[in-house]
Amino acid sequence: MASTTPDAGVNTLIVTHKPNILDAFGEDWFASKEGEASVFRPDGSNSLVLVARVQPADWIKAVAGR
Repeated sequence: MASTTPDAGVNTLIVTHKPNILDAFGEDWFASKEGEASVFRPDGSNSLVLVARVQPADWIKAVAGR
């Protein structure tokens, strides 16, 4: 599901739990924290490019800056 390229102008949000993240993306996500977001861009060949890992504190900073 994560590697499916969305339609133009559309983003896909997938909400899940840590065991599923580990199963899908491997041990590099073992230290992921509750509330963390991994942002990927499908590369069009059934693979993903990691764009960012957004930590919970980053969400707070983004909202406070508005």
